[in-house]
Amino acid sequence: MGVDPLTLATDLLTVVVIDADLYDELFHGAVAVNDEGEVVSSLDGAATSHGVPFTRDVVSQFVRDEPMQAAGAALMWSAWKERQLVLG
Repeated sequence: MGVDPLTLATDLLTVVVIDADLYDELFHGAVAVNDEGEVVSSLDGAATSHGVPFTRDVVSQFVRDEPMQAAGAALMWSAWKERQLVLG
């Protein structure tokens, strides 16, 4: 949980690991864009994709180079550092 010191906006973020087939079943009808932004489902913008790989290079790209909320970037980097625990 984090609180932005300027706005006092509070974020409660978590990491969830879901089997790929179950994920596809649960979220096949999810929207790709809404008022909060765009769901990233490929690195090259392809309409059909198999997701974004959870690798050091990809995590680094999102944390350092992509427009991301600071709390989300911190959570993503923490998930990478603790990947053995997260992925079991």
